[in-house]
Amino acid sequence: MGRIDRFISSSLSSEIKKNLDLEILKRTERELFLEHGMSIKLSIEHFQKFSSVLRKNSSIDVKKFEKDCILKILKIKKR
Repeated sequence: MGRIDRFISSSLSSEIKKNLDLEILKRTERELFLEHGMSIKLSIEHFQKFSSVLRKNSSIDVKKFEKDCILKILKIKKR
């Protein structure tokens, strides 16, 4: 993985951990590890797995949550 990919995955992992309720975070981390053998940071590289586990373990709007976390890291401008 390149430097920018590593930066994004580690930043996104940190944002997710900061913004997710502690109980949901624990359940999600546990299920990611038991089902896929991954941490949250590693699951960012396989985002579908993270997203599906988060959907199972919470009642939050996952798409909005993911978008909010990404927007705190990256700003994309259209030309």
